Amino acid sequence: DPPAADIRASVLTPLLSIAEKGSHLVIVTNQISLGVPAYAPETMRFIRLLEELNCLIAERADYVAEICCGIPLTVKANPGGDIPRRRSGRSGLS
Repeated sequence: DPPAADIRASVLTPLLSIAEKGSHLVIVTNQISLGVPAYAPETMRFIRLLEELNCLIAERADYVAEICCGIPLTVKANPGGDIPRRRSGRSGLS
């Protein structure tokens, strides 16, 4: 198994490279640690590593939202940056 530092670098390096180019980058991930039963040690290692990567990405992000029932709840917003706005129009639900 590769060390966690190698895995972190293999994920973060390309993301930071894209961000440095001034591109808009949207990352969608899950918070998988809530309500996690006792899994095998390898699975728990993966879950902890994914949590750490999510935190590292969020630290560098201009905007972070948690989506709850389709509603974006702002967790972090860069005061000088663009905050994504919800598209106007109906969702199809009434």
